Amino acid sequence: MNHLYLYYVQKLKSDLFPKTVPYKRFVELMQAAALPMAIFMKTCCLSEETGISFIDSTPIRACEIKRIKRNKVFEGLAQVSKLTMAYFFGFKVYIVINDKGGC
Repeated sequence: MNHLYLYYVQKLKSDLFPKTVPYKRFVELMQAAALPMAIFMKTCCLSEETGISFIDSTPIRACEIKRIKRNKVFEGLAQVSKLTMAYFFGFKVYIVINDKGGC
């Protein structure tokens, strides 16, 4: 996702996206849009299965690891998960897209 945003969106397609935000802010905004995007994709983008699929995931952090015992917002739902470099407390959101752009 990092390379796609930094290289493709910000550099190659800067004429189409003139007001891009820094990558860190993009990740924050992406996390806030995860649920509405999932609902949209579930209702509008269903298509036939083609056998070729691409999958990506992004973490949605509920809180810092050191604050897990005090977090009450996602009590019983969020869990500790591992990323490539570190652990986080929250959710992982996955998206699967086929080669024709459908879900």
